[in-house]
Amino acid sequence: MAVRTWSTAFYDDEKIPVTKSGSSWTGPWPGKGDVLWAESASGAGLPNELNARLVAGTVHQPEPVPASFDKQDVITWSLFVPSAVLKADKEKKPPTIPLTLLLGRGSEELGYGLRVFFERAGTGALLCLSGREGGDAGGRWNQGIGQKTIEKVIAGAGLKGKPEVRVLAGYSTGYGVVQTINNDLVPLAPVKRLVLFDCLYRCDSPPLPKGDPNPVLTSNDKPEFASPPAGQQVLGENREPFRAIPFNTRRAIARLTSASSSVVVAGYSATSGGSPRYCLFTTGADPKMTRLGTRPIVEIASLIELRNQTAASGSTWSPYAALDMILLCRYLDLGIKAGLIKATDPPAPHQAAISAGLPPRGTVSATPISANITTAPSSLPAKPVDLVTWANGLKSKPSGKERNAAALLLRQHELVLPGWQYALDDLTEYRHAGVLSEFGWELLPP
Repeated sequence: MAVRTWSTAFYDDEKIPVTKSGSSWTGPWPGKGDVLWAESASGAGLPNELNARLVAGTVHQPEPVPASFDKQDVITWSLFVPSAVLKADKEKKPPTIPLTLLLGRGSEELGYGLRVFFERAGTGALLCLSGREGGDAGGRWNQGIGQKTIEKVIAGAGLKGKPEVRVLAGYSTGYGVVQTINNDLVPLAPVKRLVLFDCLYRCDSPPLPKGDPNPVLTSNDKPEFASPPAGQQVLGENREPFRAIPFNTRRAIARLTSASSSVVVAGYSATSGGSPRYCLFTTGADPKMTRLGTRPIVEIASLIELRNQTAASGSTWSPYAALDMILLCRYLDLGIKAGLIKATDPPAPHQAAISAGLPPRGTVSATPISANITTAPSSLPAKPVDLVTWANGLKSKPSGKERNAAALLLRQHELVLPGWQYALDDLTEYRHAGVLSEFGWELLPP
């Protein structure tokens, strides 16, 4: 069975290599100038600057990393510099390099097709940092690097301009980006946007530093079920109880908005695992959910809610169903173009949507909320279209069985990400990944 690999030219809108012989590649973006794509050399990871034993000086809120894992507590990085930024950097007096710092699992610029979004925008560079997950040896903890290290990465890639972080972003396990804020690893005043891609968590570790005040929670940081009925309890969808402290995400948002008063704080909510809600559960050893909540467990000022399964008046598609459809069709279409599946493999409704022509990637707006805070590049291949508006124009809607069949194709051929064989009982992982690959164009470029 054909599967996507890291050498598969998967995103057809990225007409540059997906592999390189060394740790850096410079070459032309078709129709544009040269771009730079670089990554940390093999075995040359950066020490985690949230691990107090690995850095000089004091870490205000250090991670509880087991000392036996210090040698493994390293971060790999990848960098993409679009043609407009690279051209400007070659001037005699190169300007500051606006930078997006994205914390995730690693190599998101390639795995999720983000390079084209930064090339179209031409407003800044993308630096992706790897992160740890719970299944890693030793468990999960937050990781990060500081401004001086970022400057060394940029200079080591051959750039002359000084980087300035304008966008802080987290995807999946990258919600630990909040600890980059809480520990002042980078200057916060220039940051104009914090965006979390389906990783809306309280961030309960590490504990509150001694002497720090408790976080001031908003009303929507607290469970909406203030008084559960007898025999029931309030838990998150992850079955964790409410905790008011340390609530590191709220602390980070407060710290950032204090340093940068006009900063935009946005978050994409797409899955129960990535953006859990408080719910009512039965009590006992094996709690059962009795009622689903209506909002994520942390309040986000610009919440881009894609879990809503209720269609608006006059619409036949809910945001939830519309997201399913665009992502399934997108991955299937890319799989067909890459020769990994046949055009006749997808279920009929998905075949019909693909045959009619999907809107180009990087032109679909997730919701009106995201559209209102997005500056669309003039170089987009088409006028932006609202996600639900696009879905309402389709001729047919898949059944649950057809949706599952389409999702199974994604898993079998590893279309979402090479090597990602998520569980059969969790076929909607494409939603978690898709908010980044489909909507990264909106808020990631600085």
